[in-house]
Amino acid sequence: MQMFCHASAKPLKKKIEDAKKIHGDKLTAMEQLKAKLAEQFRLILENRIALSSAKQALDVATVPLADLKKEIDGCHRVVSGDLAALRCDTLETSAAEVISSKLMLLASHLGIEETLATSLPVACTKKQADRGPFDTMVLEQFEKEVISKAANLESQVLTQTAGVTTLEKAFAASQKQLDETTSAHHVASDALNAAIADEKQTSAAYSDCQAELAAFDPTFKAATETVEEKQVTLSNFQTWNVASFDMLKAKPGKPPVAMEEANPEDVPQQASV
Repeated sequence: MQMFCHASAKPLKKKIEDAKKIHGDKLTAMEQLKAKLAEQFRLILENRIALSSAKQALDVATVPLADLKKEIDGCHRVVSGDLAALRCDTLETSAAEVISSKLMLLASHLGIEETLATSLPVACTKKQADRGPFDTMVLEQFEKEVISKAANLESQVLTQTAGVTTLEKAFAASQKQLDETTSAHHVASDALNAAIADEKQTSAAYSDCQAELAAFDPTFKAATETVEEKQVTLSNFQTWNVASFDMLKAKPGKPPVAMEEANPEDVPQQASV
């Protein structure tokens, strides 16, 4: 009986050890995934900072580039529109004055030579037929200056465009790196969630095994007590009953009753002849 109880408890204990090991392995895997997820999150923060820096650098370079393009477009509109309009005989004086003010602002912005700039109002407000050689020279020279400034701005645009292209590539690379890191973070998060679920299952299985052994303990204890009682009973039997039997076997038996001597009176007389 005792051997049976021990045999019954042994597989339960083995089952607990196996469940404990599996649960321990799941805990280790879960902690490793937590560390991996934390590392992925750190990389995401770094990549976000890098992307923000790349975006700022791109914005700083792009805004002046956009301004330069606007200035170039303005120069071209002045040449093709305003200066061309001044050569029209039907242009009203009020419209010529508006154009003159516009050209003065542009001359100041582009840094055109002051004498040329101050000569613009007189040349602009005169009719085409009334302009003398000096007025014509002022408008032609101003046009050349505007075209030259536009050409210089276009050179700057080309130079800055190359820099912006480099910054755009850096920004795109930072964005790609962030996207990849974010994707890896999602994968690591899913893996951790799965590991947590596995850990909960193995923990429950481990607890169930412990509960099973705990439930088996009273049965084992009762069986052990029963075995001990049987052993005591057997020991008492061996000590008293068997010993008494052995003693009885060893005691000498009662001798057979000897035939008593015959009484002469009881002996029949021999008949006389």
